[in-house]
Amino acid sequence: MKTERKLKLENIVRILVLMILAAVLVIPLQARVKNVDIPTKENIKTNKFNDYNPAQISYRPLDHFWSSSRTDNYSTANSEAKIGALRTNYRFVRTDGYILDEPSNVEGEAVPLYLYYSDTRKDNFITSTAEGIRAAENDGYRKVRIEGYVLKTVKPEYQHLYKPLWLFYHDTRKDNFTIATPAGIRVAEAGGYRKVRVEGYVSITSRNNAIIHDVALDNSWNDFLITNPPNSTQEDLDKWIRIVTKMQGIEGFDPVRNLIGVRPAEKRIKDLPGTGYKNNWLPVGAQKQVCCGKLENFTTYDGTGDEMDWNFKVLPNDEFSFLITMVQQYKNESFLMSPDGWHKNKRGQFLLEAEVTPDQSLYNNVFFPKRTTIIVDTIIELGVQKVRRKKKDSNDPDIALEGKEMCFYGPWVREWFHHHRPEIHPSEMIWWRENNGYYMMLIQDDSNRFDDEDDFDLDGIGNNSWKPWAEPPLTAQFKIAFEVNPTEPILPLKMDIREVYKRFVVTKDDADASADSDNGAAHTLVVDNKKLLIVNEEQENDNDLGVKFVEITKRVDGTIQGYLQITTKIGGPDLGGDEGYHILYVTSSKMPIVKTIRDHRTD
Repeated sequence: MKTERKLKLENIVRILVLMILAAVLVIPLQARVKNVDIPTKENIKTNKFNDYNPAQISYRPLDHFWSSSRTDNYSTANSEAKIGALRTNYRFVRTDGYILDEPSNVEGEAVPLYLYYSDTRKDNFITSTAEGIRAAENDGYRKVRIEGYVLKTVKPEYQHLYKPLWLFYHDTRKDNFTIATPAGIRVAEAGGYRKVRVEGYVSITSRNNAIIHDVALDNSWNDFLITNPPNSTQEDLDKWIRIVTKMQGIEGFDPVRNLIGVRPAEKRIKDLPGTGYKNNWLPVGAQKQVCCGKLENFTTYDGTGDEMDWNFKVLPNDEFSFLITMVQQYKNESFLMSPDGWHKNKRGQFLLEAEVTPDQSLYNNVFFPKRTTIIVDTIIELGVQKVRRKKKDSNDPDIALEGKEMCFYGPWVREWFHHHRPEIHPSEMIWWRENNGYYMMLIQDDSNRFDDEDDFDLDGIGNNSWKPWAEPPLTAQFKIAFEVNPTEPILPLKMDIREVYKRFVVTKDDADASADSDNGAAHTLVVDNKKLLIVNEEQENDNDLGVKFVEITKRVDGTIQGYLQITTKIGGPDLGGDEGYHILYVTSSKMPIVKTIRDHRTD
């Protein structure tokens, strides 16, 4: 009996020990799961690029300084070192980019960015590569500190957010010059520096909602000069306010073929007698139309033939609610129509659909992916992490932009097959505001339903100058609203234009479209002899964009308002393979405040 009791007691002790060990193991595992390791459905919805929360990663500006007395270029991200540089007669030149505070491999392979210093040459040198470290140590440089972290390689879906950090070297001065901006590269090459290698990749913005206080360097060939600009009329003010508060700060427009007329586009309907074709997409307005509102849901539809749609279900804001209300009179359901009719959100409000089929090379983009989202449920059992995976419908991927304001531009139509529901179709222009910048898309529809005269009902109507809605080339003008008070302490303001994706961009073939306000890849707005705004083009080819300052007026309080107009053109002659797109990202050192008022009607 004593032996049995002893064994039972020992078993109880063993169980208690196991339970304590399990608790000790489970707690840290749960903490890791809670933080960042496992992407859940909830954090996928809130994440910017569907893989992680960028707020978990912090950045610091990598600033460039110059000492004329030492003939030394000096780059640092250390706050104390920046103050020390200014105290020793270094001059702040620019912010080259943003580096990581801590190593993170979410967007690529992070490596330390070291600062080295030569007491003999009085030269500062930052490097992250094995070659740079060897060269520094062989030449007697000593390691000072880690400035932060750069990416050695960048994952494809994040490459548009980064730029290379180049090392230049001057053989006579024995000076190292590390830069990441087109303006800096031009200065280096003009000063006799030679390009050595890429030291890593830096973020183009801080991506943390902080205002970027960046000193703009003027490298434009000719300034765009305005003297005594006209006073802002009430019409000027109303338009500017409308664009900022209702349209995400941008007016999108096709200056070449905004007029579409009344000719409907046809669709082949199964079991329809006769030719089988029906006037399906019927224009509501004779001109292409903007729609801005809340993106309630994004889906993809991989249909027949060349169709692979991006489908945006949008609740228009009050400025554009008429796009739904004016079409409600046509709402009906009849024989041969699809059972899929008008869209509604969970609150019973009607939605407009913006739809476009991109070229297949754009299917796996970072914003609107054609992919299955993995939803992960995590269970912890006795210290062992078990993951149960559930696949979500691949036609309904989770994207970060759901629930946010977006804008669309294209033909405003009602689609017969879907009970005459309202659509912007094809939605050739898409744009939205995010943190310190704007994303803008021009996309040629690749469904091959709107690019040929045979796609439309032209019976009994003279052709004249009418063109199919998606016939190439397509032209887009994006007008970004800005305001500058000449008395602001930090001037000039700065905007940078960067390409994200491009295909068959043909702007260079149109002299009017590619024309700038001045020359070169940097443009400076000077009003009454004061530099107010500098715009840098950072895309691969200068002639891929036309950049102008337009509608510049002066308010009563002296503030200058106007628009940065960016023009691009896409699409080759082959309708079966030359479909183009141009996706841009523009950062700004100062953004107008946006506030949108919504109409909450349910019917």
